[in-house]
Amino acid sequence: MKPLHYKTIGYLSAMFLAGIVTGNVWTSTKVSTKQAESPCYSELSSMLKQRLSQELALTPDQLEKISPEICRACSELTNIHHQTILAGWATLSNCYQNIEGILTTEQKAKLNSCESKHRNQLLVQQEMMRARDNQ
Repeated sequence: MKPLHYKTIGYLSAMFLAGIVTGNVWTSTKVSTKQAESPCYSELSSMLKQRLSQELALTPDQLEKISPEICRACSELTNIHHQTILAGWATLSNCYQNIEGILTTEQKAKLNSCESKHRNQLLVQQEMMRARDNQ
């Protein structure tokens, strides 16, 4: 290949990488990747009762009779959501442990810092959900 071709390939590669970086930066500022919060047990229960009442034209007596089952289901859904979050965190923690051997000391420190930050966010979210569920 001629030297001109190498320069062209180099410039195109640089432009491509610049596009990737720009896209990632733009996306990270525009798109929020917050974890979906589950509605607390009482909110979920109220929404479900309201929806079923409207869609099925339930009588007050029917609504009263199905309320315990709705409450049970909403309680289970809340527990499933909490367990899923914990299982996801365990999976990520395992992944981080497995890749630590490949990272430099500086990268390991950054990873540990990020992991600690995310763990604290998770704990705060769990406490908020528990407080909402206990209201």
